[in-house]
Amino acid sequence: MNALFTKWKKKSTAYLKALETGLRPKDVISELSDSLLARHTGTCSINTMSIST
Repeated sequence: MNALFTKWKKKSTAYLKALETGLRPKDVISELSDSLLARHTGTCSINTMSIST
């Protein structure tokens, strides 16, 4: 999980450093959150069977 985050962090840092003025903050946040979720899809370390409802 740490390796996935490290790769995402490296890519996201480059993206953030390349930002120019005039962007909407909500768009930047959306892009970052979507890319983080996409990178971690299918790697959930929580056993859903152990969660009581």
